[in-house]
Amino acid sequence: MLFDPDHPERSSASLTIDASSVDTGTADRDNHLRSDDFFAVGTYPTLMFTSSRVVKTGDETYDVVGTLTIRGVAKEVTLAVT
Repeated sequence: MLFDPDHPERSSASLTIDASSVDTGTADRDNHLRSDDFFAVGTYPTLMFTSSRVVKTGDETYDVVGTLTIRGVAKEVTLAVT
């Protein structure tokens, strides 16, 4: 992540998550989330997010807009961050 508080529009973020690392504290649920019903970790081992822009929305709040890719499907999402 690159964060410039004086120029948030210059900020960026990217994140890659190992889909098999999902841990909800319940083994049966974790296995179900890793299955083909949800993340299909055997075929799609990572979840990815790459920002396209950062917009200041308050004194210490921002909207981080970017592409979230799960199971090979990419969609634009907005994440509210502090």
